[in-house]
Amino acid sequence: SSFPKKANTKMIEPTFIIMLNQPYQAGSDKRLSTLSVTLSWDANSCGVTDLDTLLVARYDAGSNAWKNHGNGGYTGNTTAGTIITSGVVTNFSPFTLASHTSTKDPLPIELLYFTASPVNNTTDLNWATATETNNKYFTLEKSKDGVNFDFFKEINSEALNGNSRTTLNYRTYDLNPYPGINYYRLKQTDYNGSYKYSNIAQVTFNKKSFVSVFPNPATNTIFVNVSADYDNASLKFMDALGREVLSQNINSSNVNAINTSTLMSGMYYVIIDNGNELNKTKITIQK
Repeated sequence: SSFPKKANTKMIEPTFIIMLNQPYQAGSDKRLSTLSVTLSWDANSCGVTDLDTLLVARYDAGSNAWKNHGNGGYTGNTTAGTIITSGVVTNFSPFTLASHTSTKDPLPIELLYFTASPVNNTTDLNWATATETNNKYFTLEKSKDGVNFDFFKEINSEALNGNSRTTLNYRTYDLNPYPGINYYRLKQTDYNGSYKYSNIAQVTFNKKSFVSVFPNPATNTIFVNVSADYDNASLKFMDALGREVLSQNINSSNVNAINTSTLMSGMYYVIIDNGNELNKTKITIQK
């Protein structure tokens, strides 16, 4: 099963444990009636403030609402502990820690999903929330290595005054993804300034390496256009006898104009080397 990530620092991110007092009946898909669910929290989860009002809640997609599964008993304290459902559990959708009151152990924002998909040369970013509480805005961040993230877009919450109990869908695009692997994450910020990060979504754009040398044949100038992986590469002209007759470095930020006015008419090889790959193009100079 897939369980949604939480997107609010006030939330409680429980460990999900299914406790079966009896196993499934052999040869049957029918669950026994003694199934219970236990959620746990620790210092890394945070958010539990009152054990007496604490309960287990389950999101029911059919009614688009949270269902109270009660408090069948708890262990530990507000820093670390567990709580078990008070009755039989027969449906399995996202579970979380909740409260009888709105000011203690509040239901978190439920981030149903956060996805990133390549569409041509852009990234399509989608996410949805089941509920939102005190949510001000979302920040989209991206990274080349999955560790160091940079801001690139902010999206305001669509919830009225930051609060919603219905599913809200969001969508935006990254029009300038990095070549290769792109890592994305969603940062959710409350009105009080607290924030929480989502899971990391990954998209890969295959590097399109190219070298273009034109015109051919040429007279006094040739032009060289290269992809980013050939930036600052070395360019050499070799004559038919293998002698180097011209050399310089080229860049990928613009089309490079190479002066060939000193070269005699004949056949040459244009060799471009970026340290990892060597490209060889045969060209003719005509005077």
